[in-house]
This record gives sequence, structure tokens and C-alpha cells, in this order.
Amino acid sequence: MKSFLFTLIFLGLATVSTLSAQTRLPGAGSNSSSSEKPVDFKKETQLKKDIDEVGLAVANKIMRCCSSWGGNNVYAKVSYSEVRVNSITGTFTIPMLIGWYGSISGGHYWIKGKLIVNSNGQQEWLKIRDSGGFNPGCSKDCIR
Repeated sequence: MKSFLFTLIFLGLATVSTLSAQTRLPGAGSNSSSSEKPVDFKKETQLKKDIDEVGLAVANKIMRCCSSWGGNNVYAKVSYSEVRVNSITGTFTIPMLIGWYGSISGGHYWIKGKLIVNSNGQQEWLKIRDSGGFNPGCSKDCIR
């Protein structure tokens, strides 16, 4: 009976440990990491302008990768309150919604995701969801 209880307790602890480790992985769960801090854009006005410029450039690149016929009125809306910087690695996580209007159809297309910019300036786009009608994976590796 004791060995059965020991095994049951061990398995329970191992499961909790595994689940806890998974929530600490990058991109998993909430941003509860103590090394990720919000950015104070009241003090960082130039950084906000830089993020706007980079966001628009990324929106244009992704539009070219995902739209067969191009588009008009390309935009990038940054969720500034959710922008985070990792104080250890210097990596920025920039949530944004990018979009455009089809040049032929006039339809509105959008892709929501996160732009990851490391301390070397390398960029990576992590798509969360989109308006539909895109080739699967069109934004993957588009801005590297």
C-alpha cells in the first residue's frame, strides 16, 4: 500500500512539474516571466516612433508575401500596452495587427501576430490569427 501511495504521489508531482515547466517556455501561457518588462512609452518617445516605422515595414513585407495581387492602405496597429522587453536578452516582443485592402477585390485583409526583435535587430513574425483567404504559412519566414 505504501509503495502504491508513493508511486501515486510521485506521478502527481511529476505532472505538476512538467506543466509548470511548459508555462515557462517562451510564448507559452502569460507573460509572467520576471525578466519581461513593459515599456514606458511616455519616456521612450523615439522608441515608439521606431516601432511604428518597423511595424509598417513588416506589414508591407507580409502583405507582399501573403497577397497575390498586392494591396492598398497598408497599416500596422501596435498594442503598445502589451509591448515587452526582456531585460536579460534585450529582445522586444511587439504585438500588432497588420492589414491592407486588396488592390483588385477591395476586401479588407488582416493578420494579428507578434513581432520579435532581438538585440541584434533580427526579426521574427509569430502569427496568431488572420482574416482568412491566405495560403497556409504565407507569413512564416517572410521577414527574416
